[in-house]
Amino acid sequence: MEHTQNTFRESMGLEDPNGIYKALFQSLDEVEKKLGKSLKTSDPQYTQFEEAIEKKFSALLQANPEDLATQAEIADATEEAVRLKAEIGATQSRAS
Repeated sequence: MEHTQNTFRESMGLEDPNGIYKALFQSLDEVEKKLGKSLKTSDPQYTQFEEAIEKKFSALLQANPEDLATQAEIADATEEAVRLKAEIGATQSRAS
């Protein structure tokens, strides 16, 4: 059940500088090997997969998951603010 998504990403020229995708698929492979089948979100072992991801990601990024979630929320809010500012500017331009 080894996943080749990371190989596909690399062949398409998509980078994985922090090794996040590699760690994600390694974690998935480990859990699926223990299960002997593909992992589904309804499986009780899905929690093990999530825990393995959090552990590997925090080690890779040198931060805890709560800090990463906060940073992601800030980035999303900033992106939304930029988008709304552009829309307001476009609306003002049309109104003038």
